[in-house]
Parts: sequence; structure tokens; C-alpha cells
Amino acid sequence: MSAARRVLVTGASGFLGGRLVEIMLQDPRWSVRAMAHRPGKAVRLARHEVEIVWADLLKPSELQAAVAGMDAVVHCAYGTDANAARAATVEGTRLLVQATQAAGVKRFVHVSTIGVYSYSPPPVVAEDSPLVKSGDAYCDAKIAAERIVRELDPTAVVLRMGNIYGPFSAPWTARPLAHIRAGKVSVVEGGNHVSNLVFVDNAAEAILLALDSDRAAGEAFFIVDDPCTWRDVYGAYARWLGKELRSATRNEIRPRINPTWGERAAAFAGEIGHGILVPTVRYAAFRAAVSPRLGPFLSRTWQKVPVGLRYRLVGDPLGRSVPAAAAVVGADADPYPAPGLLALYAGQTAFSNEKAKRLLGFGPRVPRAEALERTRLWAEWARLTEPAG
Repeated sequence: MSAARRVLVTGASGFLGGRLVEIMLQDPRWSVRAMAHRPGKAVRLARHEVEIVWADLLKPSELQAAVAGMDAVVHCAYGTDANAARAATVEGTRLLVQATQAAGVKRFVHVSTIGVYSYSPPPVVAEDSPLVKSGDAYCDAKIAAERIVRELDPTAVVLRMGNIYGPFSAPWTARPLAHIRAGKVSVVEGGNHVSNLVFVDNAAEAILLALDSDRAAGEAFFIVDDPCTWRDVYGAYARWLGKELRSATRNEIRPRINPTWGERAAAFAGEIGHGILVPTVRYAAFRAAVSPRLGPFLSRTWQKVPVGLRYRLVGDPLGRSVPAAAAVVGADADPYPAPGLLALYAGQTAFSNEKAKRLLGFGPRVPRAEALERTRLWAEWARLTEPAG
């Protein structure tokens, strides 16, 4: 039996990296070193007997120590906010690839995203189609990172992941469950548009195949499950919650995802008004709530204001926590999610996994019914499907 291949996984305390490490630890072909940045975010890793190295993507000496003795590197880490996106995702990737090359690492697998084609990609997209900047910090940083990887290591494998759902997925499981529970718009035109979703274990499967396949060298792949609509998955979420999926038409969402100049100006004026008037109203409301000098009339008037609105205006005068106030206020008054999400829900571009099937032998091995059942069990454990109240 051949010796296990030594693999460094960056971003191992994150959603995909953490699940990948768990799967690799069950397979004798792999000897895993998990790289994380902060111990406080490595709770999942702490449950396993795995070598952990603490390293900062922007510190070359720490990266050199992390990649020493490795046969391969899987790069899952990225900047988690707009300020960190450029530094960690772009410059961190540059420094990591340079460290792997200096150490003689044989295979570099770079985890990217279909977001490199923007939230509203062209109708037909292939792996060699030009990347499209969108103005989104994360997606544009991923474009820059891909170009660095390709420039520095022509043999690297780039995996453009679809929308990854499943246990511990914040954007494609926890958040939509919260939106559906709150009655927010969760699909467009009945949810019949293609979703480009991929179950987390199938995403991990693609990474392992990329590590093993000689035919993968220098290639880019779309990693998505076989075609399914938003309703196929979000409809299951709604059933778990005993809710109906709230849908919007294209006409309803157009001003949010493609506003006219007049609509942009009105929105800007609203932001200005919100920035000036709302603090003023909050202050006046607070004074009416707590200052007896304003007299009995204003005090009586304040008490007639619905309690939810009072919480929105001034928070809890008794000093209780924000969650306590939120429980009284209930769901956000805006029924729509962010414009980027609406654009995805209305999208008509189907990313194909045909190349991944042909060159990597990609399954996907976990069928949708099983993926949803695993996700349901986790959501119950995480108490995400309990009735609100």
C-alpha cells in the first residue's frame, strides 16, 4: 500500500474547508494538515485528531512553515469581508502559491466560485469564457486570485464552485431558512430558475478528484450538482418550516436589480433622508419615552405607539439586549433580500458540470434526496426549523 499523500488545506476552519478535512480524515489515502488563522473559529477542527497549523496568509514565513513537506495544497481560504477581500484573497493567494512553488509542492487546487462571472452572468458560459467583474468585492477578488494562480502555476487546478448548500452553509441553507420563516421573498417566478447549487459533500468530492487526476492539471472546472431549480431545494426548506415559498415577479424585482437613473436618485435621496431624519426621530422618540419634562401629553402619546415601532425607534429603554428587542419587533419590514440574491434567483444561466464529469470523473455522488435529508437533520439539530416564537 502506497504512503498517504500529504495535503495542506487552507481555510480549514471554514465551511467547505472544514467539511473537506472531515472527509479526508476518513480516507487512508490522505494525511491532512489543517491551516487556520484564528483558534476561536476552529471549533469543528478541535473535535478531530488532525494536525493544525496556525498561519496568516499575509505572512510568508508562516506560509513557508505550513507548506513544508506537503505533496499538495487545497486553497479554500479567502477574505471574509470587503476590507479583507483584496488583501487575504488576492495577495494571500499570491504569497501562498509562491510558497508552494518554493517548497516543491506538486499539486495546487484553487477553490474559486462561479461568481467570477458576476451575479448576472451571460446566458451561455463555458470554463474558458472571459471572467466578468461585477463590483462585488468577493467576486472581483476571486477573479484577481484566479489570474495570479494561473500566472504563477500553470499546472494548478481551478474549481469554480456553485452555490454550496448543506450542513453549516450560511448563505444557501441557514439564511434562506431564516428568510422563508420570516416571510421574505425567497424565489423569483415561482422558483423555476436554475439554481447552480452543489451539496457540500459533492464539492469536497470534486476537490479530492482534482488532487488525484493527472488530466486535471492546468484546467478549470464548474462544480455544480446536476441541474435543479431553486424550488427543488428551497421548496424542501419551506416544507420543513411548514411555510409557503414567497415569490416575486421580474417586474417587482427589476427596480432593485436594474434600477433606472431616476430610481437610483430616489434611492439616494432616501438614504440621505434616512441618515439625517431617522436619528432625529430616534432622539425625539427617546426624549418622549424617558423625559418627564416633555409633559404628560407626549408621554401618553408615546405609550400609544405600537411596541414594535417603539423598539425600532429607540431600542429597549429598559436596557435589554438587541435580540430581546428583535423578538418583539419580529421580521424585517423589507420583504426582499439583497439585490445580488434577487439577481441570482432570477438568473437563467446553467453552469454545466459536463467537463468535470468527463475529466475528473465527478459524480455528483450524493443525490439530491439524500443531500436534502442530511441537510434537514442538521437543520433540526441546529434548531433552524423550529417554529418562530
